[in-house]
Amino acid sequence: MEKAGIGRPSTYAQTLSTLQTREYVRPVGRHLGVSAVGLLVTTYLARQVPEVLERDFTATMEAGLDDVAAGETTRVAYLTRFWTEGLAPTIRKASRDAPSLPLPHLAGTRLRATASGPHLVRCGQSVPLPPEVLPADLTEADADAIVQGVWTPTKPRARKGSSAAGDKDGPKPSRKRKATTAPRKRSAKSGKGAE
Repeated sequence: MEKAGIGRPSTYAQTLSTLQTREYVRPVGRHLGVSAVGLLVTTYLARQVPEVLERDFTATMEAGLDDVAAGETTRVAYLTRFWTEGLAPTIRKASRDAPSLPLPHLAGTRLRATASGPHLVRCGQSVPLPPEVLPADLTEADADAIVQGVWTPTKPRARKGSSAAGDKDGPKPSRKRKATTAPRKRSAKSGKGAE
């Protein structure tokens, strides 16, 4: 977000919290993994209201909010313009069809949005995708087990290039110093302990 010039440092933590609360992402070690809900929502927005996902959309919106804060326009005037000239026409054009997208790493497998949540569509069957399954981590064996109704959660796997703790360098050594019981040697010249 910072590199893209979107938001402010004071809003980053709240933005990440909102993404997690809405279950669009899940922490995976020191990274965020995109959930099926997040992938389907992003797919829908990218197809139906692509303007909303453009960096300029957020930057323009923030500039307008800065104008309101500076007293250059009123919030009602800004919001009216933002809605009538921006969002309303875009939303009117959007389809109400539920998104469905292929999972490229699994032949013949799709994710589909349903009223009851994301479904895995495979081999002509549509079954609920367990919420703890991240689409990017889904394997052929897991997909088959989910469709057959025999899938059970496994211990969380570390991402490639990372340790189980999610740190790419592995666990850090303890920084505590070991206590020594040996007395310090004294320097013959100064009478002080050797450094």
